[in-house]
Amino acid sequence: MMHVLILDIVPVIYLGAFLFIFSGMAVKSAFLTKIGTKAAVAGFLFHTTALVMRWFESYQIGAGHAPISSLYEFLIVFFWALVLYDLLFGHMRAGKLLHCISLPTAALGLFVASLSDSIDRVIQPLPPELQNTWLSLHGTCCLLGYAGFATAAAFACLFLLKKREDDLSIFSALPETHELMSLLTRSMVAGYIFFSAGIALGAIAAHFAWGTYWNWDPKQTWALVTWFIYTAAFHLHTDTRRGQSAMAYLTIAGFVAALFTYVGVDSMPSLHHYF
Repeated sequence: MMHVLILDIVPVIYLGAFLFIFSGMAVKSAFLTKIGTKAAVAGFLFHTTALVMRWFESYQIGAGHAPISSLYEFLIVFFWALVLYDLLFGHMRAGKLLHCISLPTAALGLFVASLSDSIDRVIQPLPPELQNTWLSLHGTCCLLGYAGFATAAAFACLFLLKKREDDLSIFSALPETHELMSLLTRSMVAGYIFFSAGIALGAIAAHFAWGTYWNWDPKQTWALVTWFIYTAAFHLHTDTRRGQSAMAYLTIAGFVAALFTYVGVDSMPSLHHYF
């Protein structure tokens, strides 16, 4: 399968892009940074091509669904979305450090997806009750939401570290807190919008699949918990340092809840055991 070969190469490109960007930032070379950025864009385009090819191939073999129905597909789409946010925010002055977080993380995640014997890369058909467009839209929006929350959590960590620059001078090189808070808010807003849409679309998909919009399935319940955490974070967004710190901590807590929503509840009885 050609798309699998491409997805095996993409993490190498992301890793190379990170090394060029990191080296460029370390020696203050705009040339190296530019090469790394272009490599990241090239890797993203290859990544996108591979996802489209996998989606098309699923229809050729009769499975016919978006690549969101297995752990392998979750990983390749999630890290695609993570790099998407990286390219959107990384060109800003305060967002350049994001390259040094998102790109190696995506490379590592894709290496695990490609090399782990416990992760099945074969395209599997969905049960008849789950073969609807609403499910594809639901899964795609949720993954874009998760990636937005991951990006916001990265900016939240940088924000909290910057606040400690009086204790540790190494953090003085980080962008200013107001710049980091601006990017934190933007990425969280994007994640919140996509995640909210994902919950709503999931309710519609559940109605077509199981005849009910909401049944307090563990994954539904924890998705709602995650949504409430980020809703609270928005209400704490103020111009005061205390309010911004509380928002940053809630952003990180929300991402932990989002991880548990996808991974942690898999050990519980759930209608979401397909993905």
